[in-house]
Amino acid sequence: MMGSGIAYACAMAGLEVVLKDVTLEQAEKGKSYTEKVLRPRVGKGRMTEADLGGDAGAYPPNDEG
Repeated sequence: MMGSGIAYACAMAGLEVVLKDVTLEQAEKGKSYTEKVLRPRVGKGRMTEADLGGDAGAYPPNDEG
């Protein structure tokens, strides 16, 4: 969870991020953290659905070494 939180913070700061893990499944799980954190902002009107897609897609998951 720590790595996905760091990746989220960096992506929100505008940095290009690649979320890497031992398996692609684990990397995807880490990436889902971003949507979990941002979804309430959409519900409260602080961000649009399009913004969510852009920020959540800001870093591709990867399992290549």
